[in-house]
Amino acid sequence: MSLEVKKLGFSVSLDDFGSGYSSLNVLSKLNIDELKIDRIFLHIDSELENKKTKWILEAIINIAKKSNIRVVVEGVESIEDDRFIRCIGANVGQGYYYSRPLSIDAFNDLIHKK
Repeated sequence: MSLEVKKLGFSVSLDDFGSGYSSLNVLSKLNIDELKIDRIFLHIDSELENKKTKWILEAIINIAKKSNIRVVVEGVESIEDDRFIRCIGANVGQGYYYSRPLSIDAFNDLIHKK
């Protein structure tokens, strides 16, 4: 299915990776262009669990990049989150740190101001 969609000129993105039933096996089986990593990897309470989770996040990013898959990390809410995802090699961050969700009109206004 993704090959047919790609032939039409679309990119294929896998959203919310790391939550639910997603697994590393998916990365080898699906022909995707982009991996959107779920926000749970950035927002852990326990310091020990946080450290382990961030090591796992870094490994996922490395695997994706070696597979030529663009990586978006969701849930970036602070400058620390932004610095961290840049440090470990994510291509893009998504979250309230950059902008709250915008209506189409507000987005167009923002683009035209620049």
